[in-house]
Amino acid sequence: MNIQRNKSIFQRFIIAVGIVATSTLWSCSSVLDVRNEGQLSNDAALVSTAAVEVAVNGAYESLWSTLGAGNPWTTLDALGGDVYYEGSDFGFLEIYNLNMSLFTPNNRGLWTTGYEGINRANNILEALPKINDVTAAANRNRQRGECLLIRGILHFELVRLWAQPWGFTADNSHPGIPLRISSTQGAAGAAIPRSTVAQVYAQVIADLTEAESLLGDAPTNERGYKSVASAYLARVYFQQGNHQQAYNFADKVIKANRSGVRFALNSDLTTILTTPNSPEAIMQIAQPEQYNSSAGLIGMYRSTRFGAAPFSCSDDFQAFLSTIPNNDARKALYRQRNGFDPRVYSYKFDITVAPTTIIRLPEMLLIRAEAGAELARPDAEVRADYNALRVRAGLSADNSTTGKDNLLAAIRRERRLELAFEGDRLHYLRRIRATNIRGQAWNSWRLIAKIPDVEISGNPNIELNP
Repeated sequence: MNIQRNKSIFQRFIIAVGIVATSTLWSCSSVLDVRNEGQLSNDAALVSTAAVEVAVNGAYESLWSTLGAGNPWTTLDALGGDVYYEGSDFGFLEIYNLNMSLFTPNNRGLWTTGYEGINRANNILEALPKINDVTAAANRNRQRGECLLIRGILHFELVRLWAQPWGFTADNSHPGIPLRISSTQGAAGAAIPRSTVAQVYAQVIADLTEAESLLGDAPTNERGYKSVASAYLARVYFQQGNHQQAYNFADKVIKANRSGVRFALNSDLTTILTTPNSPEAIMQIAQPEQYNSSAGLIGMYRSTRFGAAPFSCSDDFQAFLSTIPNNDARKALYRQRNGFDPRVYSYKFDITVAPTTIIRLPEMLLIRAEAGAELARPDAEVRADYNALRVRAGLSADNSTTGKDNLLAAIRRERRLELAFEGDRLHYLRRIRATNIRGQAWNSWRLIAKIPDVEISGNPNIELNP
């Protein structure tokens, strides 16, 4: 497909639409203005440590808007093959039918709020060296670390949805996303081309690495701290297939001593999904009822007496569940709604208000186990990591699986069950180069989001996805 020709056609179409829409929607000059009203985001406003702290809180709001409310989990699950969608939302139908467009609402929202958070972080990073009040020195490293963490996380999550995965080309020179590491005001400075996937990953790793060095490890999971940076580095390196580094950082998180507090698995499977400040949570969004951070997630998965949830288990996932022992407590989270509806639904999120967990301890155990198997770590050591999840679920420990291939099969089985309906499946299948993801190969363009219209109309240098 001729990408440049299609880009020209799309841009002419967007311009035509924009002429009609300008008076009622937005102008091109404001399309890439990622500042919210009332947000302290320019150098004139960021003149004190207190003002910077307000701005850091604003950057977190953008992070929560991007990763909370069920996004991007629901988008990824709709693509990943474990859910069946029966709703009527046009945007989700586009995603589920593998027919995403530049107008797909969910994707447009993720892109916009993601870059809003990146720009907020950039504004703060540029202002920090100029702040010299009496509290600046005591707070500067933490504030810089938090902003680098936010910027690194957002660039990473965006590149995984809008670009072909790591390894698509031998040197990862294929298009990634615009790498925005300087602040923009309106459209000024925002019209930049896409960096390569290699360049995006290098910047993400640099940001997270510096953030890890600057942040303390206080026992909180609603803001950024050292173990969040370590966990994301484990996730990034794992996506790259860098098993040694993935192992190192997952191991660091698992062993972290946060002012005397260690991460630990909850005895109850649903505590992590329903209770704020769980010892299993590495990063979690906990909000009061009037600002339910996981409302979008619950709305897609939770059946009520008024009707079935839009998302149910796909036939493929139901077949997988049939292979799980009945005494595995995780299996009980999936069941029929009543005697009349034959479909099986997830009851992981069977609650009206819940925190959104961004990253949790089981993922680190599974990364360390898989990376360990790839690195030929002792079989018993590898089994111990996934056995922790098996035993928590009521199963006996696996003491017999040996050999790399058998261990990888066992780990991948545990991963699919443990992290089901948490936005993990698509990225994992693409990482292992799966040959069948809802009938598509791992590198199918139908699994990649289209660059949204809000970017195309304000950025003549953007290259489109086929």
